[in-house]
Amino acid sequence: MRKLFAHAMIVTALGGSNVCRAQSPQSTAARELPLAGRKVLMIVPSRDFRDEELKIPHQYFRKYGAKVALASSTKKPVKGMLGMVVRPSMLLNEVDPKSVDCVIFVGGKGVQEYFESRLAEAIAKKTVAEGKVLGAICLAPVILANAGLLEGKQATSFPSVASSVRNMGGKWVKQPAVRDGLIVTGAGPEAALPFARLVARTIVATAPAPEPEEPAIERPVPPRPVAPLLPRPVTPVAPTPAAPVTPAE
Repeated sequence: MRKLFAHAMIVTALGGSNVCRAQSPQSTAARELPLAGRKVLMIVPSRDFRDEELKIPHQYFRKYGAKVALASSTKKPVKGMLGMVVRPSMLLNEVDPKSVDCVIFVGGKGVQEYFESRLAEAIAKKTVAEGKVLGAICLAPVILANAGLLEGKQATSFPSVASSVRNMGGKWVKQPAVRDGLIVTGAGPEAALPFARLVARTIVATAPAPEPEEPAIERPVPPRPVAPLLPRPVTPVAPTPAAPVTPAE
């Protein structure tokens, strides 16, 4: 699944005191990219997803270091209600919530294809069962409601499907974005940014930070053995005989 993810995005800056403290490189990186190493899977319908509900959270997550992948009922190019075109990298039956930190169902009128989908419901249930963050925005919270995941929980959605949430035991509230446990819901395209922020905060609050990858250690190459230098043989030089000395007269 790693190959299907591209670098990703977001969360608001963490507050702190005004006292200056030395920061290690790891703590600084965690503050600037709080979603670094996290994986988010966004599920879109095969047509007519709501562009803002995909684009804004996708950019937000990537901005803060997450990796984001797209899934759908098709791998062919998918067109949004406003003309945005994306190509999902996996099918619903290839989704494994255990391998990601968050699964999000994107809204738009096309998401109704998942309202009665047993596969979509199974993904939603497994996401929660694995202790991962589950998000849905606009019409998509109906998927969670039909899966029985909103019973007794606060949730929001596009107003036109509020009754569907209530009928399945959900406590519908008129808010841009709502979190109840591991589940985050959003009201619609105008709430795309608040929804993304709340999802990101929930990921950071509930999912353990990934272990940093250890840098590869280069092992020193042992030097090649060098043959010892043998002393060259010295040829003895015969002493030159002294010239005879003639006595002076």
